[in-house]
Amino acid sequence: MTTNTLIRFTTALLLVAACANTFAAAQLQDVVSPDAAFQYTAEQDLWVQIAAYDVEGAPADQRSVEILEALDAEGQATRVLDKGLTDATGSFERKVRVPAGARQLMVRVGVFGIPNTVTLDLDGSGVVVHTFE
Repeated sequence: MTTNTLIRFTTALLLVAACANTFAAAQLQDVVSPDAAFQYTAEQDLWVQIAAYDVEGAPADQRSVEILEALDAEGQATRVLDKGLTDATGSFERKVRVPAGARQLMVRVGVFGIPNTVTLDLDGSGVVVHTFE
């Protein structure tokens, strides 16, 4: 085999390999490009409305409110998702981002003398309402 023939053969092999890689890259692009209409999120927005009253029935203003996610079945281990204070009327309202798979939330208010922690089921409506009395 002459040097000229060897160069032609090598060039032809490189050309075939380059074409194959371009074709494979185009196919791979089709696989890894997501559909523009595809939407996925690991969180959901939830509107939380809490009303809190003290032991005498008066609005519990400027009291802490914590929105918690239970990390175990017993609710002993929790993670704070959001927190804030009640207003002058004892109300706490806000949009809270919760994990998409959450089925329950715990809410705790800083009012003593009443049951101040509750576990609420999420019904898919995007709204949670509870009154502490």
